[in-house]
Amino acid sequence: MKILSESELEYLVFNYCTRCGFCNTACPIYEVFSRLETKGPRGRILLARGVAENLFDINSVVEEFYSCALCGGCYVKCPAGLDTMSIVLTLRKNLAQKSLVPRSLRKLIANVLDKGNIFGKTPVKETPRKGTILYWRGCMNIFRVPELSKAQYTLLKKLGVNVYTVSEVCCGSPLILAGFIDEAKKIAELVANILESANPQFIVTGCPSCLHCFTKLYPEVLGIELPFEIKHISQLLNELLSFRNNPEPVEEIVYHDPCELARHCGIINEPREVLRKVGYKVIELKKRGLEATCCGGGGLLWGLYTEYALKAALIKLRNEILPLGLHKVITACPTCLLNFKYSAILHDIDIEVKDLAEAILEKL
Repeated sequence: MKILSESELEYLVFNYCTRCGFCNTACPIYEVFSRLETKGPRGRILLARGVAENLFDINSVVEEFYSCALCGGCYVKCPAGLDTMSIVLTLRKNLAQKSLVPRSLRKLIANVLDKGNIFGKTPVKETPRKGTILYWRGCMNIFRVPELSKAQYTLLKKLGVNVYTVSEVCCGSPLILAGFIDEAKKIAELVANILESANPQFIVTGCPSCLHCFTKLYPEVLGIELPFEIKHISQLLNELLSFRNNPEPVEEIVYHDPCELARHCGIINEPREVLRKVGYKVIELKKRGLEATCCGGGGLLWGLYTEYALKAALIKLRNEILPLGLHKVITACPTCLLNFKYSAILHDIDIEVKDLAEAILEKL
């Protein structure tokens, strides 16, 4: 993703889209709205063209551009390779500059700028710890699923990793995805100072959003390069468990690919390999890896339009996961984890949802 110039934006929306509609087949929000055209990627491109031609004011399409999950499924499907995500991100930047953003988003942005996290919670002050590998937890793990943060830390320690933590602030991903680019740069500079002071051998995180932000959004959107290697926990676990031969599988599970981990960061095989190494049999969905269906929780959707996100998760559960006859889903993203869990609870669906680290810890 990147911020487009006005000429780039107009060139893409006027010349690239052939209106074929393949993109809509991969859009979770298009399905949530029973295939309403303006809620899918093709419709958003047409709306962007309408804004460029001054056919209507951008103020009238705020929800259409902020209800996109930025999952990238449309990009994978597009025969022309149209980068819909960059178009949506650029239009969000334009909306943010005009203060034409959803009311709930204003509170979220204020929380990040005031408290250093999207939830407006008092920052957690860490007792200084010594180590060589920095474990970056992320806002979701710290404030919404602290038990997951504990499980990931415990797992790394159990496998002999000299891991430590620091007092964190938000990585800036919500600010970038909301279109608040200047504000995101200030947060990114603060994060860079924290990391440089910590001076780790490398950084490991269990949050795909933080990983995507550090490795892709910082350089591509903000022009900031962090001088550290940054790994997702599945990559490190795959290295640590490389000596193990795959045992006879004792439990069948479904693995859900988080969009920011698989499509945006290209990490597809590592979580599956790790699961196999501890005795799980991974039953694959028809749509996996780069073509995996989004759960609906990304792009700030879970915070801005929670009902849309939960319905997208329900659609995936009912259409793709439950027909397999299994009752355990493993993912590697705290937002995907909560979105599936809450959707299952709300609709009385008997299914267990676990994070990758929790699932591995159970078998060691």
